[in-house]
Amino acid sequence: MVFYWRQSTSPQWVQADKDDTSVSQKGGLLAWALGSDPDVNGMMLQGFVALDGHGYTTSMPLYVGDNGNPTTTTPGSGYARIIGYVVDDDTIYFDPSKVWVDIA
Repeated sequence: MVFYWRQSTSPQWVQADKDDTSVSQKGGLLAWALGSDPDVNGMMLQGFVALDGHGYTTSMPLYVGDNGNPTTTTPGSGYARIIGYVVDDDTIYFDPSKVWVDIA
C-alpha cells in the first residue's frame, strides 16, 4: 500500500488517495508500506516490491489510486501522480514522481 507523510501537529504516515487533494499528499513524500504498521514495519521510499500475482499489466505505469492502492488506470478525478512501473507478474518498481497533475 502507498502512504504519504502528513506533516502536521501530529506527523504520521497516512494512506494515499487520488481524491485527497491536500498539497502535502500531491507533491509530498510517498512511501510503500513494508507491513501493516508503518511505525513498526517501516516504509520504503524507492525500490522493487515483490507482490505475487498483483494482476497489473507488465510495463504499465502505476498511479496513486484509492485507499492506498496503486492503479494502472489514469485517474479521471482528483490528481494524477505516477508512483512506479510494473516490471513483471510479481514485481513492481516503486519510484514516485515528484510531478503531479490536478484533474479538473
